[in-house]
Amino acid sequence: MTQCSKSYNKAKHVYHNYVAVDCQTATQFASPCSRRYMPMNILISFVLLFLSFSAFAEVSDKMASIPELWSHGFIVGLLIYFLTVWRIGFVFLGGLFVMFFAFAAYDTLNSPFIGEAIIKEQGIPYIFASYSATVIVTICSILGVIKNKRRIKRGI
Repeated sequence: MTQCSKSYNKAKHVYHNYVAVDCQTATQFASPCSRRYMPMNILISFVLLFLSFSAFAEVSDKMASIPELWSHGFIVGLLIYFLTVWRIGFVFLGGLFVMFFAFAAYDTLNSPFIGEAIIKEQGIPYIFASYSATVIVTICSILGVIKNKRRIKRGI
């Protein structure tokens, strides 16, 4: 019998499944025949360094909420409506706002990081609300043009 197996047999209650239990310290990994110990907390810290965790930060507090998206559409839409009723040339400004809101919604929702996170947090209604500003400004621009044409026909 070797020295290692004698010490292992004597201390069978101490060494069990390659884990050494020391009365003064925490559980430690060790081979039954080795003299090197690695404290469990250091081993766990070392292993956790190489694990990757997916972390999702709250994106909703940095993005416009659903009521804000609707209000942006109504405010800009009403402004474009009244400007278009006053002068037909402002329909081009309405077109610029439509393109801006459409691009902003598309870019935000198709971003691989922001888009996925915001849809997870806000849900499917956020998609409809983000494109709603584009639709509202478009409708207001069209209604402004119709109102302007009727006003011109009447001679007002």
